[in-house]
Amino acid sequence: MSNEKPEAGAKHAILSSVFAALLFVASSAAQARIINAGSASLADVRGAIASAVHGDTVIVPAGTASWTSCLTITKSITIQGQTTTNSDNGTASDQTILIDNLVRVGADRDISIAPRAPPVNCFG
Repeated sequence: MSNEKPEAGAKHAILSSVFAALLFVASSAAQARIINAGSASLADVRGAIASAVHGDTVIVPAGTASWTSCLTITKSITIQGQTTTNSDNGTASDQTILIDNLVRVGADRDISIAPRAPPVNCFG
């Protein structure tokens, strides 16, 4: 028979449950994926964003695309263009070029983030 008090066993069970929950949350955060859009076209970028979940990164490859409609983002994701850097001379060269050909009526924008949407990061 154990000399352990019943309260100590209950505390141990609670601590074990909290630890397991923290491990689950940490492993979920570590599961973020990198999704490569097929091209810089709006259709390919939309498709990549549609398959992304919160925390994922969508890579828009090198290329030039003319977008003529709006892109709305409602997820906490990172969108990153293809960029090369040279750390020796401190320069960066953006290889993804999105040409704004959206006809604006009122307050339309190329990229909009839905109200109350989680943060979106856009790079290069």
